[in-house]
Amino acid sequence: MSQLRKVQVWIYRHAGPQLEVLIFKTTPKRGDFWQPVTGSVEAGESYEQAAQREAVEESGLIFDSQPTAIGYEFEFTGFNGNLVHEVVFSVRVTGDGAEVKLDPHEHVEYEWVKPKTAQISVKHESNREALKVFLEKISGS
Repeated sequence: MSQLRKVQVWIYRHAGPQLEVLIFKTTPKRGDFWQPVTGSVEAGESYEQAAQREAVEESGLIFDSQPTAIGYEFEFTGFNGNLVHEVVFSVRVTGDGAEVKLDPHEHVEYEWVKPKTAQISVKHESNREALKVFLEKISGS
């Protein structure tokens, strides 16, 4: 059984002095829960390329920089019993003209929220831990 490769991408912006992150609510068929961008790495694709592709596909946003690995990755057993290796990235949205366009096959809703709200809202502990690492990295601590 081969190891599956996945990415998690925290999209963020500064709304004045306040940092906000973008979270998505999955469709009922996909579990009906909140999460950041996540997705699989396709054949021949690097983790970085997958993070860029998934961030654009799931948000509809155009970024002026590439996603940055935050230095946090982990493994877990997926629904089908496969071992999954997930690498976490962040990418910043600049400007205020960014309109999110959802992929209706994946998500039904999105929200720009404060990190504390995201910590409470996301379903998976791995999302909470990744957000914590991202916040530590961005604050320079």
